[in-house]
Amino acid sequence: MKKHKQTILPLLLLVALLLVDLCDRAYAEESAQYPYLKTFEATAVAFANGSTYDEGKDGKLLKTEWHNYETPEPPVNSGECNYVLGEIIVYTNGVPTESGVTAKVTTKYALVSGVTVTKYTPVSGKATKQIDVGKTMANKICFIANNIKYGYYLTVKDGSNLQEEKPTEIKLESIAVNRTADETATAEIKSNAAGTYYYAVTEVNEKPTFDETAEDTALRRGVNTIQLTGLTAGAKKLHILAKSEGLADVTLSLDIPKFAVAHSLSASTSLLWEDQADKDTNRKGNVVFTNQSGTPITTAFEGESVTATAEPRNTDGWYEFAFEQWKDETGITLTKEQRKTNTVTFTMPNENVTLFAEFKNVGTTVTWGSTPNGAPAIMVNGNTRDTQYVYRRGSSANVSFNSDGNWKESWVLLGWEIMINGENRADNPEYVTYNDLSGLPVEGLRRRDRQG
Repeated sequence: MKKHKQTILPLLLLVALLLVDLCDRAYAEESAQYPYLKTFEATAVAFANGSTYDEGKDGKLLKTEWHNYETPEPPVNSGECNYVLGEIIVYTNGVPTESGVTAKVTTKYALVSGVTVTKYTPVSGKATKQIDVGKTMANKICFIANNIKYGYYLTVKDGSNLQEEKPTEIKLESIAVNRTADETATAEIKSNAAGTYYYAVTEVNEKPTFDETAEDTALRRGVNTIQLTGLTAGAKKLHILAKSEGLADVTLSLDIPKFAVAHSLSASTSLLWEDQADKDTNRKGNVVFTNQSGTPITTAFEGESVTATAEPRNTDGWYEFAFEQWKDETGITLTKEQRKTNTVTFTMPNENVTLFAEFKNVGTTVTWGSTPNGAPAIMVNGNTRDTQYVYRRGSSANVSFNSDGNWKESWVLLGWEIMINGENRADNPEYVTYNDLSGLPVEGLRRRDRQG
């Protein structure tokens, strides 16, 4: 029998390990979609703690490489995120020679559609937090969806010694065009080759004429920014003529939109305590506005598509709420059907938009009273307010006496009455577990804790 036991135990252990692995895989695969990057571009890199470079190097952005994993993977450092979705490497023309140099990477990205993301780090168009040059971390670019934190490995490297094949043609790509005023605009283009370029601004249907006798502008491999001034009101067209030695000239035309003022997007929600201030810690949920790319926004221009998503505050162990309806909107009018769904998409009007998301209680309501002198006699999970709390179903509530109450001087504990669905469950171990009560008085005051 000993021989059989020695054989069976390792087999049982192996089966258990396989089951755990299968459960982990099933957990990852059960989520139909993850917040994968659809597009990504580093538009700038800013170094801190250093400004000295080797000769011929300046720290400017050269290129970005990134890819998604086929399935989410656990991170190398477990504290950075729950799962890693891919890798991003940013190359610069050298890095500062000082030790301990850090960098911030300005990002521009879009996520795959169909995934509700509640937090973006950073928001597209903004810079990451500082990262040590040469170090790989998964908490600088990450997204939270379904209360799970997904990250991308990010590394900033010296790319000055990269050996790249010389391109056989110039490829220009439009990154962004922003009209900052009637007179000004900014355009960002990406080139696969270094060289020079000329540009011209025309009316929408006008053909360009390039003055190649004028001073040209250096075209760098990667992202190039063009600052436009002296524009007139209305939509325009930006035309770019790119040249690189040994390659055929290439032109690219971009639309410059008319200047418009963005209008604000704001929302409020039901509160935990109606007598307290409207702030994040007192809200029953959260509302996020996003554009067509899924990027969170707080403003939008007239005619743009905007999506508002209301999510209940169910991320901690105490509370449990559910979306009820939208109401009291301004700037837009929602249909009866739209009011009942937590995600609505609308076209931005020529005015500000406000929404109110109403959330209902779906957890267990716990109610308790006060002592004879008016002070709360008991605490539930540390809360002493003489009111109601809505706790997550299936969670535990720790009930104890409020040590600040003066009632102790003249009242003593008689016993507990735990009312659940109209029945006293104080002596039912399925619902209530008592700590050691030795040394407590047994007559005098009766307190009531009603739960229903």
